[in-house]
Amino acid sequence: MKNNSKISRWWISLFSIILIVVQNPVQAQSGINEFGSFEQNLPSYWMKGAEPGGATLSWATDDSHSMGRSLKIEKSTTPEAAMWESENMVDLWSERHFKNVDIDMGMYYKTSG
Repeated sequence: MKNNSKISRWWISLFSIILIVVQNPVQAQSGINEFGSFEQNLPSYWMKGAEPGGATLSWATDDSHSMGRSLKIEKSTTPEAAMWESENMVDLWSERHFKNVDIDMGMYYKTSG
């Protein structure tokens, strides 16, 4: 009888631990959208630079090269420049910055009108 009570307590303890673990979110998933994503109103690491009258800057979903989003500038005939700006993203991409080393960057762009 003593052995049965030990086994019963062991199973109850195991079952209790499993219930507690299942009810708590996995720590690796907490704050998953904390740093921005394709689902937010503005893209990560980018901000609206100049948006003069007659220009609209948007994080668009209507046309993109990949991932379903694009930095879009719609502009009528205004002489002022409209632009998206980013802080120094090289600091986020690389731990080291070497003197006299070029950083190659690329982009896709589409014009219409």
